[in-house]
Amino acid sequence: MELNEKRWYVQWFFFSLYVIDRFTDGYDEKAYRRRGTNLCHFMRVTLIWAPLVLLLNLAVYGLLLSALVLVPLYYFGLFGSMKIYGVIIGIILALVFIALLIWAAHEITRMLHEGSSKLADAIQESKARKAAHEAVNGPSFGTMVWRYAVATKRRICPLITFNQHES
Repeated sequence: MELNEKRWYVQWFFFSLYVIDRFTDGYDEKAYRRRGTNLCHFMRVTLIWAPLVLLLNLAVYGLLLSALVLVPLYYFGLFGSMKIYGVIIGIILALVFIALLIWAAHEITRMLHEGSSKLADAIQESKARKAAHEAVNGPSFGTMVWRYAVATKRRICPLITFNQHES
């Protein structure tokens, strides 16, 4: 089975390998790109191990965030904590609002310079290109899950290689 590296689930697989490698030093992304892997390993990494590692990371950061919220509530009370958090959130929101205004002004001037006809042509060209390359992209993620279920039932996992067709 040959999968396109541009598909989201293939990119998730390589991101998952990167995440797991940060904790185990056992996965070499370049080797998997070159040699490929089998379907069972592909699905275990994308559906089990990487989400598990990410959830554990999220739990640690959640505990840290809850400590940053609960400790001020305990020591300063509700109103004292709200004053502190209000000032911090106000500063962050003001900075985000200023950045969004600058970005919006830049985008509006860019669109006015390019003209709306070029934008419409680009959208039509993008749709046509997407339709032309749909066959090269490979199977959908639902098809991959179905093939994994069939492979585990038969106890034979097909090999997967990765191509770099441009889409």
